[in-house]
Amino acid sequence: MLNEQKLLSKVLFIGPNLKRIGGMMSVLNIYKKHFAEFHYMRSNYITGSNIFGRIANVFVLFWLLVKLPFHRIFKHSSILHVHHAAAKSFPRKAIIIRWGKLLGYKVIAHCHAGHFKAYCEIKGHEKIKRTLDLCDHIVVLSQMWKDFFETELGYTNVSIVNNPVERVEKPSRGIMLRGRLNLLFFGMIIDAKGIFDIIDVISEHKAELAGKVRLHIGGDGEVDRMKEIITASDIDEEVRYVGCATGRKKDQLLRDCDVYILPSYFEGMPISILEAMAHGKAIISTTVGGIPEIVADGVNGSLIEPGDKEGLYNAIRALLDEPKLITKFGNQSLEKVIPYYPKSVKKQLLPIYSRLLK
Repeated sequence: MLNEQKLLSKVLFIGPNLKRIGGMMSVLNIYKKHFAEFHYMRSNYITGSNIFGRIANVFVLFWLLVKLPFHRIFKHSSILHVHHAAAKSFPRKAIIIRWGKLLGYKVIAHCHAGHFKAYCEIKGHEKIKRTLDLCDHIVVLSQMWKDFFETELGYTNVSIVNNPVERVEKPSRGIMLRGRLNLLFFGMIIDAKGIFDIIDVISEHKAELAGKVRLHIGGDGEVDRMKEIITASDIDEEVRYVGCATGRKKDQLLRDCDVYILPSYFEGMPISILEAMAHGKAIISTTVGGIPEIVADGVNGSLIEPGDKEGLYNAIRALLDEPKLITKFGNQSLEKVIPYYPKSVKKQLLPIYSRLLK
């Protein structure tokens, strides 16, 4: 196998604007930081449906298509590693994949979509397969997704590559600062992420949880609706909105929390959970996507079914009743996250490039 630098010099990564916030962007920024070489082209400028965003996205996509043949000829790029989600992302990447194949690239489709199964059902498997059939290799985030691509879509060229997460040198060991169980949620503020389920649980059990629990919420989305519910439920002391936390602010929130909570209805392999595990945190989440492969119920956290508010309450209550579980679960998270550090992820990815180049 060629050494890392020579292999990566042949790879051109395709994905979203890396200056934006999101799981796929986090993955690619870690690649950029830790890979010996990282050649990248963004496929869109901004998420959203306003007229400026649509025009900007069309221009960025057009410019990418113009540059692809020059990368192939003058930069000697041989592999097109295309990172995609669903919705607007997959049709855009389908154009890039088709053009890349015409230009002679080996193409990898790297699926990050938590709801890709539902997307395939809506669009039709045959329509999705017309694009995926062109790909030389498919990369997924967990065994659950590998099973889906192999069993339901019929592919044999599928590999699991873990989402990478940075190692935290000195994880915080503080528990229940100021006498409260500090819960943390990062993500889109929408029903599908389960954030309104958490708020409902805290509201319904306010008399019991007041002064004992505080939920910190970071993210964007239906912020006004969320704030209205918090105010109407009179839980302003129990629930705090911290905005779109990044950088040091995000790191500090992860250090200060006791529990990372994500009761989502769909996921691929959540970067936010992996980040919390790298900080040595207990996890409360759901049995969707690849989550059960990183969170084991009763080992490093609690798993519930999506929408199970009683289960959500019981998971919170268990940690209040037995705070030692926070430390136990946190220590297990530090062990279970080791395969997701960049060095381990490279050992999964580089052999795929090597095989394609042969």
